[in-house]
Amino acid sequence: MSPRPDRWLALLLGALYVALLLVTASSLGYTRDEGFYFYAAHAYRDWFALLIDDPLRALQRAEVDRYWSVNHEHPSLMKVLFAASHELFHAKLGWLAPGTSYRLPSMLLGGAAVALVHHWGARTHGRLAGLVAALAFGFMPRVFFHAHLACFDLPVAALWLLCAYVFTRSLEAPGTFAYRTALCYGVLLATKHNAWLFPFVLFLHGALARVGDHLAEAKRGRPYVPKALFTLALGGPLLLYVLWPWLWYDPVNRFVEYVQFHTQHEYYNMEFLGKTYWKPPMPAGYAWLMTLATVPATTLLLALLGLGVWLFVPDPAHAEAAPPPPAPAPAPERAPVAKPIAHPLPLKPFLVAKGPDPQPVAKATTPVVPAPAPPAPASPPKLLPPRAAPELLWVLAVLVSYAPWWSASTPIFGGTKHWMTAYPFLALLAGRGFQLVAATLQSFAEEHRLRKLRLPLIGAACVSAVSIVMALRVHPFGLSAYTPLVGGAPGAATLGLNRTFWGYTTGSLTDFINERAPQAASIYVHDTALSSFDMLRADGRLRDDLRGSLSIAGSNMALYHHEPHMSRVEYQIWVDYGNVVPAAMLSHDGVPVTWIYERE
Repeated sequence: MSPRPDRWLALLLGALYVALLLVTASSLGYTRDEGFYFYAAHAYRDWFALLIDDPLRALQRAEVDRYWSVNHEHPSLMKVLFAASHELFHAKLGWLAPGTSYRLPSMLLGGAAVALVHHWGARTHGRLAGLVAALAFGFMPRVFFHAHLACFDLPVAALWLLCAYVFTRSLEAPGTFAYRTALCYGVLLATKHNAWLFPFVLFLHGALARVGDHLAEAKRGRPYVPKALFTLALGGPLLLYVLWPWLWYDPVNRFVEYVQFHTQHEYYNMEFLGKTYWKPPMPAGYAWLMTLATVPATTLLLALLGLGVWLFVPDPAHAEAAPPPPAPAPAPERAPVAKPIAHPLPLKPFLVAKGPDPQPVAKATTPVVPAPAPPAPASPPKLLPPRAAPELLWVLAVLVSYAPWWSASTPIFGGTKHWMTAYPFLALLAGRGFQLVAATLQSFAEEHRLRKLRLPLIGAACVSAVSIVMALRVHPFGLSAYTPLVGGAPGAATLGLNRTFWGYTTGSLTDFINERAPQAASIYVHDTALSSFDMLRADGRLRDDLRGSLSIAGSNMALYHHEPHMSRVEYQIWVDYGNVVPAAMLSHDGVPVTWIYERE
C-alpha cells in the first residue's frame, strides 16, 4: 500500500479535477447522445417513483417494459446515476443547474480515475511517477472533454481502470479482493458494452505472467487459475442482470438483442484523411493516427519510454531477490583423543588404554563432515517476475482496447472515445517512463551539486504543463482538438480529419441566438438533439421562448455543424433561406466548425 501522503495527494487531485470540471461545464454545450440519456434518466426516475408509491405495480412486466424500454440498447447504471444526481443536486438541493446535475456522476468518476491513476502509479513507481501519470490522463484534451459529459465513455474507462487495479490486488490477497473484482466487473458491465472486452485482458495476463505456475500445476493435473477469474465470470453477469430491469422478464432474448445492436450497429459517418467512411472496414491506421493526432506527444513519448524501460531495463524495486547462499555448517569441536592402534584389517579403530587388560574405549572423535544437502529443485521458469505484472497488465489493457480496430468488421462508431479505455494505462506507462527521466535528472543534479533545484519536480511540472495548457486552451472544442504533430486544428483540417461531431457546439452560439432571434423563434438545430437544445433552455443559457426544430422550412434561424457528408444540409438552407452568407461563424484556431444562418 502506498504511504498515507500519497493517498491524500490522490484524493486531492481527484477533488480538484472534479472542481475544475464543474467550473468549466457552463461553457460546453450538450452532445446529441446526452439528450437521449437525459430523456432515459427521466423515464427511469419515474419508475423509481412508482416503485416507492406502488411496489407491486412497478414490478409488473408491463410497467418495467414501459419505463425501461427507453434507450434499452445501453445498460442502465449511468442513466440511473444521472437521474439520482439530478433529483438530489438540482430538484431538492438546488446546488447545480439541471444539465450539470445530470453530468455530475461522470465528473465524479473522472476525478476518481485521476486519483486512482496517481495511487497506482505512486504505489508502483513513486510519487512523481504517479503525479505525472494522473495529470497526463486527466488533461488529455479528449479525456478532459468527455469527463464533462453525461455519457458512458469516461465512466467505462474509469471502471476498466478500477477493475484492473482490484484484480492485481486479488493476486496479492485472493480472499476479499477476488469478490471485489466480481463486484467491480458487474458495475462495469452495467455501464457500457465494451466492458465485455475486459476479461481478455485478464486471461492474457494470466497466461503470460504466470507461465511458470501453469507449467508446475499442469504437471500435477491442476491448472492455475486466479480465484478472481471465477468470481468475475459468475458474479459480473449476475450483477448486470440485477442492475438492469430491462433484462428481468426475458433475459436471453433481450441480451441477444443487446449484443446484436452493437455488433451490427448503425454506421456513423467519419471523415479521415479527406474521405468520409460510413461502413466497415475503417482504414487500418485510423485508430493509431488519431491517437498520434489527439494525445499530447509528451505523453506518447513517455509511454514509449516506459514501455522500453519495462521491457529492457530491470527495475531494482521489482526484481526478485536471489536467495542468499546457505551459510557453511560450523565444524564440530574436536576432543583430545588417544592415537588409535594400527590394524592390518579394515576394522573400525579402537582406542587402547594402558593396563593389564586392554579394553576397547570410545570411538575416535574424528569429525564426520555431513554430506551436502541436495540442491533444491529449480523453481518453474517464469516469463516475467510476478512483481512486473502491473506493467504487463497495463500493456495488455492498451492492446485489447485497440483490438476492435484491427478487425475489418467493426462498425464505425464515434472516433477516439471508443478506445478511451486504453488511456489510463497509457498514462501509467508514461509515469513509468518519467521515473527514468526523474532518476536521470536526480543523478545530474547530484553530480553538479544542484540538488536544491529539485530537477525531478521541475521536470514533472514541465511535462504536466503541456497537457494542462493544451486541454484548457481548446476547451470547449474538445472534439476539434489536435496536437502539433499534425499541425493543430488547421493542420488536421488540411489533412481531412474530422473537425467535430455530436452537435455540442450549439452551446457556444447561445449568446448570438439570444440576441438575434425573434420572439418565439424556431431554431433549426441540425446535429443537436432536441432534448439537448431543451436542456440549454432549462439551464437558462437560451431564452425560454425559443424552440428547437428538426425542419429547415418554417425556421427563423438554422444551425449547421460542419461535416463533409452534411454539406447537402447547408445547400438546403441556402435554397430555403435564399441566403448563402452565415450570420455568425464559430471557429477554433481559425478553422470553421459551426455556423448559423438567419432568414431574411
